[in-house]
Amino acid sequence: MADYTRREIIHNRKNRERLSREQVIIEAAKKLFFSRGYLKTTMDDIALEAEISKPTVYQHFKNKDDLFFSLTLPLLKRFVDDMEAMLKKLEAGAYKSGAEIIDDHFRTHIEIFTEDPEAFRVFMLFQQTGVFFEVNREISGKISALAKERYNGMRRLYSRAIELDLIKKVDVYHLVEMIWGSFLGIIMSLEAKNISRSIHKDFTPVLEFTRQIITESIAI
Repeated sequence: MADYTRREIIHNRKNRERLSREQVIIEAAKKLFFSRGYLKTTMDDIALEAEISKPTVYQHFKNKDDLFFSLTLPLLKRFVDDMEAMLKKLEAGAYKSGAEIIDDHFRTHIEIFTEDPEAFRVFMLFQQTGVFFEVNREISGKISALAKERYNGMRRLYSRAIELDLIKKVDVYHLVEMIWGSFLGIIMSLEAKNISRSIHKDFTPVLEFTRQIITESIAI
């Protein structure tokens, strides 16, 4: 029993060390990708910035594309965490109207984008069809799984809100896609117009208008 506990302690310590190294590598990559650009950044540069040997970097990430898209994982985890928080609030009776739910939904999108717009842009790139990157199945699988978890959770949220007479009876699949599509479309539209990096100051009025229209249409 003691040997098992000792092995477990060692295993947990090694796992923490691995995660810590991965975070150091990701932070170094993030700094270089968004200061020099993706194409001008090499794995050698990232290893030097992270003060880690290049072979160690490759132990955690098979190539530059894997590392690039790993930047989206904390963002997606935040999306999932906020979704779960909204579900808990709903079941606890914290929402008094459908408008409050929609407000929270839009708020999470805005907060997550403004806190890490670069990671959000990487995620948008990942979603684009026809863009070729050598991303291994483990990384792409994690991204897809987190995105799916968020979508499914928001659908459960609105289905439950309909049962509680907070939201009108609508197709929750279409509703979640519409809210996400509206947010994404506004960001991409302003990006295409070469708006500055303080883009969140510009999209707020448009998003507020969108939120108001959706609220008036479906909230009870």
